[in-house]
Amino acid sequence: MLKEVVEREKKNHMHKIVTEIEPLKNFYPAEEYHQHYLKKNPGGYCHIPIDHV
Repeated sequence: MLKEVVEREKKNHMHKIVTEIEPLKNFYPAEEYHQHYLKKNPGGYCHIPIDHV
């Protein structure tokens, strides 16, 4: 599915999309204090409204 998104987005940009899409090899969950950061810190630095978290 991601490759289809890149193909679709190519039509919207002048420059070549050079992001590599590969299977996930490693994943490490963040420390607990990072989980649900904006709910824990409603005045956080992020531009994303809290209702989208």
